[in-house]
Amino acid sequence: MNLRGTEGVPPGQTPTIDKRRLVLNDGRLNVGYLVTQFICWPETFDANFAMVAQLSTDPGFAFGGQPVSNARDNRQIAWFQGGFFAMNPGAIVDPDHIVNRDLFINTHQTSTNMELNYMVTLEEVNLTDDDAIVVILKEEAQNIGPS
Repeated sequence: MNLRGTEGVPPGQTPTIDKRRLVLNDGRLNVGYLVTQFICWPETFDANFAMVAQLSTDPGFAFGGQPVSNARDNRQIAWFQGGFFAMNPGAIVDPDHIVNRDLFINTHQTSTNMELNYMVTLEEVNLTDDDAIVVILKEEAQNIGPS
């Protein structure tokens, strides 16, 4: 399944942090989604374009006061950072993270007000009850690995 669209600030508006829910919790605890690809690219040509984006499972997450890319935070599962001349054909994606409830895309423009195109590819995964518990714990940023 592919989710695609644009995110960011339309031309003429002040750059800001933007967040959108991509996957809504449907209550099926034994069904999850594995993010297999996260691609971002600018809407039009602009040599000054720069933007950061990430996929997160926490609705309260925003860039303000928190690191944009924090691999220690289980709520963050994919990251993109780039500009027009440094387009990243595929962002960094945590290959072991399964989304069981909500998935958000968070974006922040750093130099110009232009929208960012994105495409997220998801693979549906069937979960056992035990797997679902582990996935939900990771979504809440709980440390489930060795310290």
